[in-house]
Formats: sequence, structure tokens, C-alpha cells
Amino acid sequence: MRAIPPCHIAWKPTGPSRWRAVVLAAFLTAAPCTTLHAETAQPKQQQTPEQREAAPARMLKQARQLTDTALAATGSARISGLSAALDTLIDIVDKHPKSDIAVQLRGGRSIDGLSIAGLSTLLSGLTDGDPLTAAQAEALADARERAARDDTMPEESGTPLTTGSINPAPDDVAILEPEAPSMPVPDDHLSLAPDEAVAACDRLAASPNDATRTADGIWQTVMDTDAAVLACTQAVKAAPDNARLKFQLGRAVYRSGKAADAALLFGQAATQGHLSAQAQLGLMLIAGDGMERDAARGYALVKAAADKSDPFAIAMLGELTTHGIGTVKDETAGLELYRKAAELGSPIGMQRLGETLAERQAGPETDADALDWLNKAVAAGAPTAHHMIGVLIRDGRGVRKDAAAAFSHFRMAAMAGDARALYEVGAAYMNGRGVKADQREGVSWMRRAAQAGLSDSYYSLAYAHAFGRGADRNPKEAARYMFLSLKARSETAFGQMTRNPEQWPPDMRRELQQIMKDQGVYSSSVDGSFGPATLQAIAALAGS
Repeated sequence: MRAIPPCHIAWKPTGPSRWRAVVLAAFLTAAPCTTLHAETAQPKQQQTPEQREAAPARMLKQARQLTDTALAATGSARISGLSAALDTLIDIVDKHPKSDIAVQLRGGRSIDGLSIAGLSTLLSGLTDGDPLTAAQAEALADARERAARDDTMPEESGTPLTTGSINPAPDDVAILEPEAPSMPVPDDHLSLAPDEAVAACDRLAASPNDATRTADGIWQTVMDTDAAVLACTQAVKAAPDNARLKFQLGRAVYRSGKAADAALLFGQAATQGHLSAQAQLGLMLIAGDGMERDAARGYALVKAAADKSDPFAIAMLGELTTHGIGTVKDETAGLELYRKAAELGSPIGMQRLGETLAERQAGPETDADALDWLNKAVAAGAPTAHHMIGVLIRDGRGVRKDAAAAFSHFRMAAMAGDARALYEVGAAYMNGRGVKADQREGVSWMRRAAQAGLSDSYYSLAYAHAFGRGADRNPKEAARYMFLSLKARSETAFGQMTRNPEQWPPDMRRELQQIMKDQGVYSSSVDGSFGPATLQAIAALAGS
């Protein structure tokens, strides 16, 4: 393990958590760390700004190269490469603390698609959960999915959100009166002075979409969750009346998997006047996330915050309006709300505006406008906007077609947790589009997309297991993924199973019939022959 300078917080990590410990130490240090020097050391000459930035810039370029090489590799080579890249970023902070690059890294910013928190999150995920080979990764992903399903086929997730008009919305929306959430107990060894705790909480958990933030903000999916929870817990204790800190603690607690506690914190922050917290609480009420579902009240909370000109709330009101959740569906009005939020500086507003314009496919001028807003979103702190940038570059819309550049954008969005980008990275590896073809690597990314809930990946996984392309041939798994793909109403899956079933292995077809029989949508023979009864069951399953 790399040496930690004397001014770092003392910690003795072991095993896979060692990187989180290093990152936590680097982030929570109140002042730049310096190496101890002998008393007789001569003072160094003042460096010019150009000299001060030269070495960090070279190191950043090295970290980018290490990351690119690691992401193109698999297994232990990937882990060691990402570890070296993370080490290099931390070295920049340690050895060149006054450089602009170090200041941005220490503040949680992403530079050239790299951030300490982002690499730490990716690396800790690989170290904590991913095996060293793609084949083992498949086996582990399969075991996790089976455990989550308790060896049964998944049911439909959740109750559909209620749609319809709520008119008018309540004038004065009553915010939840939250009780005290169960908070983590801070580690005594990580005790911070009040001002240090507040500064650390802002660096680690501020939202780029929060108009009241005092730091650049960090996307929730790349947050260093443990560090953020610890810092913000102490910050809230030091400043209990600070609504911004409670909102940020709520973000960190939500990311840690405690939705109910996060909802209580958002409620407290909203009661103290934090509008983004109020909007977030409304979204959780609509989804029934961490509390009993109440779509009407949730919509009213979001709208009330939007009416007070909160950019995040306006963007989320655009989302609800576009999809007709809690109100009448109106895509035109939704687009205008996205634009209003974007013009007020909301990263998610910029992203949604760019994505909506791109999805319209209205021509080069609209595509160029979409690309402009998406690039602004990335610059404003929305890394998942890289996904749609990748789509536009891949398809040559508003910009020159470039498969390799598109893959780079998909990868950056995937590192930020975007499920669509996980699928695109998998598809790129499977098809050799913008990157050297690697079937097993493609399947590994597809499995992650499936775990993230992206149904588009089911068909690809069914094909991989049916024909042994990038995965061990497994007719039962192929049938399971085909069942899920049909259930998700995949046109490709439906077309293959109804028009070209004979092109699929007979054992896989028998397994699919058996699954449909077990699920009560098929009652005829399990013989691999797709006659009228099987086709009728497939049509019923796919909702055709």
C-alpha cells in the first residue's frame, strides 16, 4: 500500500477497502498535505504557474492512459490498471497540492472524465464484487440474480405510477413532519472540527443540481458514500439548522441504501426551506421510495418548489409533465420546463433538454442544439449526459461519426452508473464497434446493465447463452433471459420467437416453454415445437 503523508488521517485499512480509506483520507484532510523536511532543508524557488501545472498535467495524462488501458482489459489487469490510475490522481493531490488540477481533484471535480471518487467507486466495485475472469464474473452475477429472486422468476416491479390531472395543486403543501432518522455513529478516529466537517460534507455530497450548494457538487452515483455519510453526519451535528447540510446528508444516506432515513432528512431540510430537498421528497413520495406512496402529494411538493423557481424542481416538474405522472401528459410543456431549468443552470435540466431534443431526430440543426446542451450538462456536473453524446457521435448526428469517440463517451457514462451506457459498452465489445471485439467482456457489461434494470440487455444475454457467444452455453439461462425480454415487450425477441424460432436451439425452446408453463401462460406440450399454442402464449406474454 502507498505511503500516507503525516498530515493524513490515520487509518489502517486492510483488504478491498484500502482504496476507500486512501480516498477518504485524501478528501477529508482540511489542508494540503506536505512531506516532513529536515530543519536544514533549503527553501525552494517560487515556481511559475506554468511550471506548477506541468507535472500534474503529465500525471493526469498518465492516469487517463492507465484508465483507458485498464478498461480495455479484463480481470486482474483491469484492477491493477485502475489502481495505478487512482494512485496517480492521489499523488497529484499529495505532491502538487497547490496546482489547479489538485484543487479540482480535491474538490471532487472530474477532469478529462476522471475523478478520485469515480475511480474509487469503480475500483471498489471491482475489488469487492467482481472476480478476476469474465467467466467467473458471469457465475457471480448469475448467483446474485438468483439470490435476489429467491430462485423464482421476478414479478412485475412495483405498482405503476398513477397518472391524471391534479388541478389545482394545493396552495400550501404540508411537508412531512419527520421524526429523527437513525443516523450512523461517527468513527472516533475520524472526528473533524466543525468547520472541517462542513467543508468536507460540501466537497463530498453537494449536488450539482442544488442552487444553494457551496461546492461544485458530485453526481450521486460516483459519490464516496462512506466518507460522505461520516463527514455530513458530523457537519449536521455541528450545524443542525443548516438545511443544505441536511439535504447533502440525505443524499449520502440514500446512496448508502437507507431510503427511509434519507426521506426523513429530506423532510427536515424541506421544512427548513430547502427547495431541492422538497422536490426530492416529492419524487420519493411519487415512487413510494422509503415511505408510503402518495403520487398526488408528491407531485404537489415538486410543483410548489418549482413555482418558487428552484432549477432542480423545475427540471423534475418537466419530467413529470413529459411522462404524465401526477398531471396531464404534455411533452411540449415538459420540454419548455426542461429549457427553463437548463437556462437557470440546472445540470439535469440541461441533460434532459439535450436528450429530448436528440430523441426527436428533427434534423441537423436540432441535433447540434442537443449536442450543445449535453456538453453543457457534462461541464456542469452531469456525467451521465455522456451517454446521449455517445449516441449522437456514434450515429454521426450533428457531428462527424466516430465509433471510438462514441465508445469513450459511453464508457464515461457507464462509470457514472448510467444503465443505458452499460448496455452500449457491452454492445460495443460484442460487436467490435469502437473497441476491439471481446465477447466475454461484452457479456460482462451486459450483465451489469441487466442488474441495473435495463431490459434491452435481456435479449443479448439470451443470445449469448443460447449459442455460447461470450458465455458458457446454457439453454436454461438463455430461456430465462428470453422470457424476461418477451415480458419487457422486446420487438426483437418477439419477432425471433414468432417468426424464426427454428433458428434457436431446440433445448432452449423447450426451456422457454417450461418457464411459460411454470408461470401459467402456457399449458401445452414441452417439446420445443412452437405451434399455435406456444405462439399464443408468447403473444400474451409480450402483450401483443
